[in-house]
Amino acid sequence: MESLINRVFTKRNLDNILNYGTSEINKAVLEKYKISYGDLTQKDAFINIYNYMNKKYRNEYFYKNQLLNKILIGRHSLNTTGALRELSVGLSIADFLLINKKIQVFEIKTGLDNLQRLRGQLTDYYKAFTYVNVIMDEKHLLKVKNFLPYREVGLYVLTKRNTIEKIRESREKNNLLNYTTIFQILRKKEYEDILTKYYGELPRVDLFYYYDVCLEWFKRIPMEIIQEQLPATLKMRYFKKYKEKNSLILDFPPALREVIYFSNYSEKKINNFKSCLMNKL
Repeated sequence: MESLINRVFTKRNLDNILNYGTSEINKAVLEKYKISYGDLTQKDAFINIYNYMNKKYRNEYFYKNQLLNKILIGRHSLNTTGALRELSVGLSIADFLLINKKIQVFEIKTGLDNLQRLRGQLTDYYKAFTYVNVIMDEKHLLKVKNFLPYREVGLYVLTKRNTIEKIRESREKNNLLNYTTIFQILRKKEYEDILTKYYGELPRVDLFYYYDVCLEWFKRIPMEIIQEQLPATLKMRYFKKYKEKNSLILDFPPALREVIYFSNYSEKKINNFKSCLMNKL
């Protein structure tokens, strides 16, 4: 099941529909798992497969999509709050980040996952961010509560009723913050903007030494200032690409919103894909 159904809600599958008008992956999944086939459109196929996943296979995409629909869209605003996914932090990859005035990191533990790496992942996230959460299948809750090394971690459960239940709200933890970890998250333009705001200039050194000198300058900025600027910096990473397209996301079925949100499609391509959803299988 894993390799096939995990390929449905991906940019590659969307690209195939845009380029060829159909999806062999969708057809194969509908047939293999005996999901209603009939006289379906591509839109129907995505919705039916997503409903099947809700009952049988709530994978990482399902969790990310629920976070986007129920928290970003449901509790916040697409115009003031941004999100990032799969951000490298130290030796780990943060599954989902919700960004407004502060950054909330969400580590996902589906019913298909184990908890072996959780302790190390949370430690990595706290090197860059002060608010960290775990969203999990109900079966993990007791073990996670007993296993967690940090009492500040927020706990959420994706219930069988498909609601996100808050077990414990995240609290600020800042004693593990690490300058190098934060600096490595930032792109060149981003850390240059932070340096310019604080120093009024950038290092004037040979390009060979430029990165290392920028890091040394970065380490001399008070951590409180870094943490004040980090949310706006990372939020702009999303908004520079997507802000004008936010309203278009709401035109899609909830099942597709996460993959559309992070697709990096132009407005024209988004509208073309919307039209393609009405194609017959």
